[in-house]
Amino acid sequence: MEKCTKIHKKESERFLEKFDQRGYNECWPWVASKNNGGYGTFRLWNCKTDMAHRYMKRILGYDIDEKIVAHICDNPSCVNPLHLFVGTQKDNIYDADSKGRMIRNRH
Repeated sequence: MEKCTKIHKKESERFLEKFDQRGYNECWPWVASKNNGGYGTFRLWNCKTDMAHRYMKRILGYDIDEKIVAHICDNPSCVNPLHLFVGTQKDNIYDADSKGRMIRNRH
């Protein structure tokens, strides 16, 4: 098992270096580690990993425990807080359905 080394920079400072902050309404793509689904991953001070879009909402003061953080822009690597919403899985499904992204079983 890989040993986690102490991180010398403040966690939030490291986070801010790992995405491309573009225009106000543009996607801000995560440029560091990503999982197989294209979602950004971020190593925390305690050596645990968090999803970058979830961490963005957390550092902005949102209570995201027991909730999901979904992308309005449908870009999994985006961390622009204007493109993220905190809600339930039902909210996420409604968002996907309203955009025509739900696969329906047609019998």
